[in-house]
Amino acid sequence: MRLSEMLLSEDEQIKSRRVFLALWPDENVRQQLVNALRLMPQSALQGVVFRPENLHLTLHFIGRITQQSFDCVHRVASEIQLPAFDLNLNRYDFFERAGVFWIGPDIIPQALIQLHNDLGQALINCGYKAQSRQFTPHVTLMRKLKQPVNMPAKLSESVNWRINQFALLESIAGKGGVAYIPRALYPLA
Repeated sequence: MRLSEMLLSEDEQIKSRRVFLALWPDENVRQQLVNALRLMPQSALQGVVFRPENLHLTLHFIGRITQQSFDCVHRVASEIQLPAFDLNLNRYDFFERAGVFWIGPDIIPQALIQLHNDLGQALINCGYKAQSRQFTPHVTLMRKLKQPVNMPAKLSESVNWRINQFALLESIAGKGGVAYIPRALYPLA
């Protein structure tokens, strides 16, 4: 069954999972990301700060899927074999329409593009169709943000992230908000 063809019934939605593939930072990188937000003048930022434990860089948002599709995504992700690489997050930016303030790379490493593309191709086997818009790798720091004022384009200190794995994450809604739970980690050589 193709993911794009799935219209889940109420019973299936209860049994389904909301998932995505992402780069999942270790505690050192996570702290660097938190510090990058703290370096911004608070008067320039009015919005909702992304919870530090949820910080990530989305590779592919898959959405709500059944267990069978989840198993397929896990299988194809585990077959990806690419080398580890370095990612330098060194600029702030803002998605105005979405109200998202983020940090990302000034130069996108070819290895990150390759990982994104290879995953997109592999996910076709699970019925997934990648988004047609251009891949803009970023880590969301704030959401529901109004236009930031006096936002510097570059960070004073880059966040240097060694990418040696990616993750299959599940989004779980709870009383305290949404939590992103790693369900599988896939090593890069």
